[in-house]
This record gives sequence, C-alpha cells and structure tokens, in this order.
Amino acid sequence: MFNPAAVKPVMFVFLGITLVALLFALALWRDYEDYVAGCLGFAAFFGLIGFMKLYYMNLWWSWARLQKAKSPEQLEEEGRKYIVSFEETRK
Repeated sequence: MFNPAAVKPVMFVFLGITLVALLFALALWRDYEDYVAGCLGFAAFFGLIGFMKLYYMNLWWSWARLQKAKSPEQLEEEGRKYIVSFEETRK
C-alpha cells in the first residue's frame, strides 16, 4: 500500500543526496577530475529515484486534492461502482 507519510522523507533524502553529489562534482571539477564522473553517476542514480518518487507523489497529491473536492455521496457512489465492477470481473 502506498504510504505518502513514509515516501515523502525518503524522497527528500534522495533529492538531497543528489544535490550534495552535484555540489561535490562542481567542487572537484578542476583539481580531482577523476572523481567527477563517479560523483555525477552517484547523483544520476539517486536523482532518478528521487525524481521518480517526486513524480508519483505529485500524482498522489493531485488525486487526493480531487478526492477532497468531492462530496461524501459522490465518494460512496464511486465505491459502489468499483465493488460492482470488481465482482463482475471475478465471475
């Protein structure tokens, strides 16, 4: 089950590691060129995962905002439709 409260801190850690690795790469650019590729690879790895988490968190935030705008009756009706469609697929 998706738990935004658990994903959000991990997302910020991954994005923070990406930023630190990029800053290290910039700091090492002139003196230690051999280590720059490793820092950029490290940043790319954590950046891809961090931005993927950010993308899916944005999808969840937009879905949650749309659900909050609906009335309880609309939510109950959607729930009933979902249960009926689930039961039809199991037959």
